[in-house]
Amino acid sequence: MFVNLMKTDDRVEATQGAVVSVLNSNHPVLKGIGTAWPRFLGYQKVFPKEGSEVLAEIEGDPFIIVGDSGKGRSMAFMSDLAARWGTDFVKWEYYGKFWHQAIRWLSKE
Repeated sequence: MFVNLMKTDDRVEATQGAVVSVLNSNHPVLKGIGTAWPRFLGYQKVFPKEGSEVLAEIEGDPFIIVGDSGKGRSMAFMSDLAARWGTDFVKWEYYGKFWHQAIRWLSKE
């Protein structure tokens, strides 16, 4: 994995909704999705390791991190895939496209 975890509670609650900033919209995981993402009600704070690429962030904290490792690839997504922190995310028009592209990239298709 391409992140370092905190030794303490790493949850960042954002009841007002945290804004995602896309850093690389040309990466295959994010291609054609755009930069207007839904807000998230929370995320996990991590620190990217050397050799990883941060594709998106929230308030300067890495949000989507990817990297190659040997023959494989890894991706860290720092919020919920479902409704707790990702209430608007699961309803977002690009939800399926995002996961489809992520899986294709991870499997090197």
